[in-house]
Amino acid sequence: GEPNGFGRQATGASGQTYLQVMSCERLTQLENMIAASRANLAAGGDTFLPETVPALRGGLTSMTTVIAQLKPKCS
Repeated sequence: GEPNGFGRQATGASGQTYLQVMSCERLTQLENMIAASRANLAAGGDTFLPETVPALRGGLTSMTTVIAQLKPKCS
């Protein structure tokens, strides 16, 4: 694990659980990736497969919520 990381349990496709660790640096990277994804969807990316867009947007919102909960712990 990371000495300055935050962990949460996750379940893999095989059903096994593992600890997923996110560092403060990784949280910042994820925020940038989410912003870029939202910008690409808004710029027309959501017109290619409109049936998948709600799931994509939902995933971005879920990750934004997780990041918002963890970010205050970074100093």
